Amino acid sequence: YNNGMVDFGNFRLDQVPGDRPEATSVTMISRPHEIFISTTKTHPGSIPCSVEFIHTAGPKVKVELKDGLGRPLLVEISHAEFTSAGFSVLDPVYVTLKNPKIL
Repeated sequence: YNNGMVDFGNFRLDQVPGDRPEATSVTMISRPHEIFISTTKTHPGSIPCSVEFIHTAGPKVKVELKDGLGRPLLVEISHAEFTSAGFSVLDPVYVTLKNPKIL
């Protein structure tokens, strides 16, 4: 958190995390089903990641990712979205957080 902005890679969020002093670490969360995943960069704040594992069993496909600093992200998408996206393990992808929260 610095100058009223939270940075996570290229992603910037201007949500003030309570009464925190400037230049402190904060935790940013986004629900797995509120993360958009694509094989192309669709937003200036999209975060580049690599696909680590794909779980296709169940009603949703769970995709485990890692960003450039090795931080894990979990994304849940429908089977139709997964089929149309066309990515597989070790592929580069981009994620966009739809409704992130700062703690």
